[in-house]
Amino acid sequence: MEISRRKDICAEWMNQWPVLFVTFKDVQDLDFSDAYAQLAYTISDLCMEHTYLLDSDRVDDIDKERFLELNKGSASKAAVKSGLFLLTRMMRRHYGKAVILLIDEYDVPLAKANEHGYYDPMLNIMSGLLSKALKTNPFIKFSIVTGCLKIAKESIFTGTNSFVSNSVSEERYSGTFGFTEKEVHG
Repeated sequence: MEISRRKDICAEWMNQWPVLFVTFKDVQDLDFSDAYAQLAYTISDLCMEHTYLLDSDRVDDIDKERFLELNKGSASKAAVKSGLFLLTRMMRRHYGKAVILLIDEYDVPLAKANEHGYYDPMLNIMSGLLSKALKTNPFIKFSIVTGCLKIAKESIFTGTNSFVSNSVSEERYSGTFGFTEKEVHG
């Protein structure tokens, strides 16, 4: 509610940019095949939320065909890896503005893959998907990536750059996340 009092920030940001939100919380299973199917379903479900793009006269017909393959769940692994990139491109063309890309629980697929013994193939898929969506993507304004595991620049995000890593345990966020000392002893 505090930010709503800042009219200058609201005028600049509120309802000014298209937003693409994806969560990878359900991309997990006991083997790679089933976990990958969950990922393909997640991308397909994301397409379902944006079917209006198929009616846009600003979106390329070839992109619409690729979108339909993702939507139907019949896309190749290469197409799934490019799914977020494709959606940001289509949204950018439709809205005429760069897209804010929000990625939640980026780490779940890899944590579960490590736990169940299929880390390498899942790393290949997730690093390809995130690299394509984040590195030099001209269709995004910026992206926010969240997860429980700290982002290590030498791991899944080697194909990206310009990361600013923030942790809720940092002193500068002490009044933002959790309870302040005053609230605890209040």
